[in-house]
Amino acid sequence: ASKITRLLKDSLGGNSRTLMITCVSPSSDSFEETLNSLKYAKRARDIQNRPIVNKDVIELEMQRMESEILQLRQQLKTRENSTSEVSNSDIESLQEEKSNLENE
Repeated sequence: ASKITRLLKDSLGGNSRTLMITCVSPSSDSFEETLNSLKYAKRARDIQNRPIVNKDVIELEMQRMESEILQLRQQLKTRENSTSEVSNSDIESLQEEKSNLENE
């Protein structure tokens, strides 16, 4: 691989758009270099990539955990509401029993 390929390897094969400008010269002294530049630009243009979304594993895990925490909080709130109602009725029945026992 050429030096320019090594320099551009992340851009040519990564998840990015790359714009390549090829410099050519009409001079016969630069014919070989111009021809090589055009060949390289053509090969680079023919590279096909399938971009993928970069996913941060830690970020995904954090989102999953935050969702789980929210769900657990809702479950806890639901249980607290249902146990407080039961507790109130239990307290009332116990108070009635106490007063009945005291009256006996």
